[in-house]
Amino acid sequence: MKRQSRFRRAALGALFILLIASGGQAAVHLPYTPVPATQQLFFVLLAGVMLGSRLGAVSAALYLLSAASAQMLWPPGTGDAPLSGPMAGYLWSLPLVAYLSGMFVERARSEAPIHFTMGVCAAIGAFNACGSLRLIAAFDMGGAEAFIKGAGFFIGQQIAQGALAIFIASSASTTLQAREQK
Repeated sequence: MKRQSRFRRAALGALFILLIASGGQAAVHLPYTPVPATQQLFFVLLAGVMLGSRLGAVSAALYLLSAASAQMLWPPGTGDAPLSGPMAGYLWSLPLVAYLSGMFVERARSEAPIHFTMGVCAAIGAFNACGSLRLIAAFDMGGAEAFIKGAGFFIGQQIAQGALAIFIASSASTTLQAREQK
């Protein structure tokens, strides 16, 4: 596979910063959970599988830095102090999520759907674990209650987001490989 130019990688990184920010703005608040439903996880997973573990993680970290600087890129409902409030575990996990989603493909040196799937599953698990741990501390909840309120209601959405990220990455990989063989 050909290495992309620095400009192209920087442009793709910037694009994913914007996508992650816009995914957070499309938040839906449900009455039975303190966690808003957003599309941020999808774009972070996609950043990891499309850009690779390192550039995906850098894009997610730069989103956090940009949002902290601008104070207006946070998902609605994250409160006055998003990086230390109840939703902080989910936000802080974003660079780890991007890294994990791309790491399995890189380690296996294979862009097979199974490697994309392993990375996405590990990333979703880390996202829910970090978020649930912060909910436990913020709301003095038990572990089961924090998991149900923070992740349990959204697991279907997260599986759909992960499946879509896997499909897009696998399709793009197949297309690029076919183009390189010509």
